[in-house]
Amino acid sequence: MKDKKMSLVDPGKLFFAICVLGIHTHAFPDSTIVHSYIFALAVPFFFICSGYFLGAKIGRAADISDYRQTLKKYGRHLAVPYIIWGVWYFCLDTALKVVSREMTFSQSLKSMALRWLVTSPGGGLWYIQAILIIILLLLITDKKSYRIVLTVIFVGLSVVPSVAVIPDQGVLKLILESHTFLWDSLYFLAGILIGEKGTQWLKRNICICVFAVTLLIKVVLLANNILWFNRIVNMIMAAALFGILFGITASVSYERSLQIRRWSTIIYFTHMTVKYGVNIGLGMLKIDKPNIGFAISLIILLIYAVIVDKYARNKKIYKLLYAA
Repeated sequence: MKDKKMSLVDPGKLFFAICVLGIHTHAFPDSTIVHSYIFALAVPFFFICSGYFLGAKIGRAADISDYRQTLKKYGRHLAVPYIIWGVWYFCLDTALKVVSREMTFSQSLKSMALRWLVTSPGGGLWYIQAILIIILLLLITDKKSYRIVLTVIFVGLSVVPSVAVIPDQGVLKLILESHTFLWDSLYFLAGILIGEKGTQWLKRNICICVFAVTLLIKVVLLANNILWFNRIVNMIMAAALFGILFGITASVSYERSLQIRRWSTIIYFTHMTVKYGVNIGLGMLKIDKPNIGFAISLIILLIYAVIVDKYARNKKIYKLLYAA
């Protein structure tokens, strides 16, 4: 396809995939600005993107049957890599806990099984797990009014971890302190509602104003240590940022845009494996510098993503691993 104007959403996804790596490698540990205002938007932005494009498909559904088929297809698309990577990270995390003597084998199995039930099997897959659960809820509640009600419910739930009294131990502590569909699904559902409405919700100048005002509100509230609002504000900022990037175009080919999108997907599924390997290597060298771990992991992941995308994209294993 010839070059044409493409939005900057896919480069934005690649940037935030790198931010997710930064979160998990604890990069820039002394920078409140990086963590509170940049890294904090990474997951909400991904949810908004996923929700928007699913919502756009839902909006084109001819009837309830078509709507349900769209949801099922989307769910199947994510379920295969979720299961494959889930088993991998379950086994890897279990082994690491045993090798490091943090837990016995039986304790590690029990701990990992509970974590999978509550949040995810590891590897940052809670994001996929949350989406799959919401897909199931949407299949049960197949009216648009229910999607609005679900969004309102999950917006309300998002404040719970910030206002709840967290116990010292137990399952409730794990639930309240973990990323789960309960606290973070508002982003995905908001993206769906925006996608159903179409691009008329994405006026760039309006999105810039919304982003600026919400950023100012966040600065004031964080300065006063008011945290209950955090997920709601991040949702609005991520949605506004999505609208801004959607409205900015660059002369790139459609294939290049898809390539960047694939790179971000490869980095997302693979980054925790690379992070573990780099951490082990740095530990053996007695280097305790998070930024070094982040930089090395990033270089490895970018090289890996380019090579895998170029030479293995048409392989069946690639399609299974990376939801291609």
